[in-house]
Amino acid sequence: MTRGTPIVDIAIIHPMDSYKINYASVNETWNYTAEIEKSFQDTAEWLLSGGYEFDYISESLLPDLCSNGDNPLCVGKMQYKTIILSDCVTLRPHTLKVLSEFKEKGGHIIVKGRAPYMINGVHSKDAEKISVGATIISNSKSELYTALDCVDRVDVKNQLSERTKNL
Repeated sequence: MTRGTPIVDIAIIHPMDSYKINYASVNETWNYTAEIEKSFQDTAEWLLSGGYEFDYISESLLPDLCSNGDNPLCVGKMQYKTIILSDCVTLRPHTLKVLSEFKEKGGHIIVKGRAPYMINGVHSKDAEKISVGATIISNSKSELYTALDCVDRVDVKNQLSERTKNL
């Protein structure tokens, strides 16, 4: 894009810290880390196949790009109306602060799979509060689409005005 600003309403918080805190030895934690990775990949694949545009948010860059949790959530030049936490069991303090403010101002948070219960890898009641009032879904494509009913998406139709299946 050479002109204008893209409009992307959805962002996924990357679960890197959740992945790292559970990575001890491959033999001990392989199943759990594989589940996190698969869930994250499924989320992206389902969004793409459903016609939803989205961005990834890295928790390590968030403090430099987003100082407070307005609604929409402003990260750099982008503005997000929906944030997805896909198996993010731990969040960084700044991420939790920003998401809590975003939620208080009416922002839409979807918690897919395991909900946050740690801050920086340490159990925290504050982390658990982010799920209160959020849309909680399992690792299900149909539940994700239902949770995103309020979000615009790209829809490609054929000559008969039917949604095409061959993109």
